[in-house]
Amino acid sequence: MSRHSGTPTFVVAASNAGPESLDRADYECSGANDEVEINLAIVAANAIGGTVELTEGTFTTAASIVMKSNVTLSGAGMGRTIITQPNGANIDHIIDDGDAVCTDVAVKDLTIDGNQDNNGPVTGIQIGSIAFNAARVRFECLEILEMDTAGLQGDYVTDYWVIDCRMVDGECIRGSHCENVVVRGCISIDSDGCGIVIGSSQRVAIEGNVIIDSGRGGTGAGIDVGGSHHVTVAGNVIEVTGAPINAAIWTQGPVVDVAIIGNVAFGAQRLVAWGFDAGAPRNISIVGNTGRGLTTGLVLYSGSDVLVADNTLLDIAQSAINVRTDNTDPTRFTIRGNHIYNVNTDAAAVDGFDLQDLTYSTIEGNTIDTVGLNRWAINGRSATGSDYNVYKNNRFLNIGKPESIVAIGSHDVVCGNIADEPVVGDPVDGAAILPGSGEIALVTVGGGEARSLADPLHLGDELYLYFDTDAGDCVVTAASDITQVGGENVMTFDTVGEHILLRAISIAGALKWRVIVNEGVVLS
Repeated sequence: MSRHSGTPTFVVAASNAGPESLDRADYECSGANDEVEINLAIVAANAIGGTVELTEGTFTTAASIVMKSNVTLSGAGMGRTIITQPNGANIDHIIDDGDAVCTDVAVKDLTIDGNQDNNGPVTGIQIGSIAFNAARVRFECLEILEMDTAGLQGDYVTDYWVIDCRMVDGECIRGSHCENVVVRGCISIDSDGCGIVIGSSQRVAIEGNVIIDSGRGGTGAGIDVGGSHHVTVAGNVIEVTGAPINAAIWTQGPVVDVAIIGNVAFGAQRLVAWGFDAGAPRNISIVGNTGRGLTTGLVLYSGSDVLVADNTLLDIAQSAINVRTDNTDPTRFTIRGNHIYNVNTDAAAVDGFDLQDLTYSTIEGNTIDTVGLNRWAINGRSATGSDYNVYKNNRFLNIGKPESIVAIGSHDVVCGNIADEPVVGDPVDGAAILPGSGEIALVTVGGGEARSLADPLHLGDELYLYFDTDAGDCVVTAASDITQVGGENVMTFDTVGEHILLRAISIAGALKWRVIVNEGVVLS
């Protein structure tokens, strides 16, 4: 036994360690059943609290290494200290005592090779259980290779850290029913399931990780925090080059107080998704994320008090944002300042924002640029009652439909939205102008022409009519009076440049147009 900074250290040498390491070893392994010497060192360290140092070299174990409280198991670094198992051993590499609460445990600076081609499902490290909770567990600078179940697993752990670990070709970083969890700076490549799963836990931070091709075969997610509360998922990169996984970030179940900030996702089915479970999410922020080449940008089933802001979604096969009813109607959403470019590339019957049954929400300041298959920028369709929403100051570019916003509720407010083309198109002679928000360049081509205008559909709609091309007068007849004076529902345009601005207001519960600005248009 030696001491480093006052901490007792028990050195266990691999059979192929160098001479210097062998000289200072307290225990020397043979290259078979090496768990025997390692477990003896752990028992000795547990008695007084200390470190078990594994030298450089390969340790081959036929049974599990059993961690105990107050012990740090430390190697010489990834790729230098390797723990593996022979063909057919089928063991979990490192486990806790199983007969007592495990506290103040750390494993760091080594590689565990599961040899999964020659063994059944095994776990790299498993600490904690419902019977014996654990506390203050730290995994740091570990490389986990070829695992068929979990690479690192902590269950019922208070204060659980996974820092700067590397997972390759196998399962993921897992935690369940934990508190105070940090997963930071890890890399997961070719996981069979999810890259990181921290479920049914509280106070969780998942930050700065890189996940590549998790969920091989198109299942799983990059990061799954289903059922967890008080969660931050920030600054992670999730990339899928094979079959798309369910979601880059998955929040299934009644999650509460979750912030998803500044993540980047490529090639998954969805950037963020939740739902399919009892209990709607609430108090969720999805801010500043970037997604490219996804099937759908965000799929949000139910939920309340949700902020979706300043996200960038590019080259999306179907809808950029899809809000849907699961067990309850979604309510109190703020969808603000998002930039959406090139959506519905699959030419499906979907829209830029597909907002089903949304209530008491604000959709403002978003830019939607290029929606395929002649679809709408925003569709507020409803099966049970989408209403009491505000759609304002959005910008629409290259939208196929003449109306950019459709299927909204009778109490919704639509105002200040801008399109690169008239939101409401100028019909032919004798036809009706669609009563939506926007501007119309009136054009006559064969002498005097007429148009009709129905009463407005949405409170706050503003319709701007101007005479652009004069080959004869253009007469627009509204369904109701457009001034408070009364008896004035006909607008006659006879000179290029004349224009009029109408706004939808409520009079005795009915929506009517009223003149706000009039330059030269004759009213009668």
